[in-house]
Amino acid sequence: LRLLSSELRSLDSLKGRVLAVIAATYGKESEKAKVYKVQHEYGDVISAYFHSHVEGSKCLEVMVVHGEAERVRNFIGGLRASRDLEQMRVLVLEHSGD
Repeated sequence: LRLLSSELRSLDSLKGRVLAVIAATYGKESEKAKVYKVQHEYGDVISAYFHSHVEGSKCLEVMVVHGEAERVRNFIGGLRASRDLEQMRVLVLEHSGD
């Protein structure tokens, strides 16, 4: 919980342009419509996307995102709102603060 809290505070404080990696897992049998809808809505910030089946019943998605901090934050918030996600981690690689 401390890691998540720290991660959220870090994301909230970002300004300018952001380059980050998002890793997320969810069950292979889960309804992914919400996740796909959010990904399509924020396609402008997704630079690269990787999908893999792991551990038999799980999917792993890794996305490289690049764009304005507020847009990236909203994308991450949209993903987190999905009940399908089991875990998600965000790694901010660089940002240009205003």
